[in-house]
Amino acid sequence: MALYQRLSRSRSDGMRDQSTATNTFQPLAAVKQPRTKYRLFTATEVPLWYAHNSFLLTGYRPVTQSIRLCLESLRYLHNETVNIYSHLVPAGIAVISNGVFHLYFRNRYPTASWAGQLAFHVYLCTSILCFGISSIYHTLLCHSEDYVKLWALLDYVAIIFQTLGSFISGIYVSFYCEPGLQKLYWTMVFPPPLLFSSALFYGLLNSFSS
Repeated sequence: MALYQRLSRSRSDGMRDQSTATNTFQPLAAVKQPRTKYRLFTATEVPLWYAHNSFLLTGYRPVTQSIRLCLESLRYLHNETVNIYSHLVPAGIAVISNGVFHLYFRNRYPTASWAGQLAFHVYLCTSILCFGISSIYHTLLCHSEDYVKLWALLDYVAIIFQTLGSFISGIYVSFYCEPGLQKLYWTMVFPPPLLFSSALFYGLLNSFSS
């Protein structure tokens, strides 16, 4: 009899505990979340292609597969904010500088040669290309894996062209009095980056076709 009472008591206690646990359980949707419009994720919550930097542990935007939602991330802080604006702002400065130099040459040096003006504009245009594409790459990093591959390649190509643009301007100014050496150095500088860019595009086409 005593054994039966102990078993009955333990069974009723277990049922009471189970009932309490069931009553306190709430589904995730019913739990009140903090009132923040944009949720950021940790490195373990996003795909491996997105969390490619082992030193970035938090601040990841959700994978959106939407250009509009990627652009909306410009309005709040995340782990790509500095990368985006540190390229976007210089791109804007380069655009303004391009216009300023054009007006400056036209008003102050109306007889300046087109080659001399082009030396400035080539560098600034390739800088716009480099900084602009890099800011787009970091903005669209949360779109999809295919977008990351595409814009990472374009980012590398833009860096190559910006470096090439700096060589064009530098060689023009440095060897202004030596037109023969100018042409010689230009022929040495042009082929490698163009071949490398072609190889990158060829690799991209192969990756997408496969």
